[in-house]
Amino acid sequence: MQNQATRWVAEYIEKNHISIEEIEQKLHISREKLTIGTEQTLSGEELLELCVYLRIRPEEIPMDWK
Repeated sequence: MQNQATRWVAEYIEKNHISIEEIEQKLHISREKLTIGTEQTLSGEELLELCVYLRIRPEEIPMDWK
């Protein structure tokens, strides 16, 4: 499930034209975890940090998204 959330966030970042470089610099999250098609998984802490940064609620991330 967490990998699905990682992929959803990567697509959200792409669709909303948010700078991966800026996220990487401010949150110290690897760009590889923020790229569409990633096979890497965000940790729970990274996911929550991204939610705060992106101003989205974690419960907005669809759990059945693929």
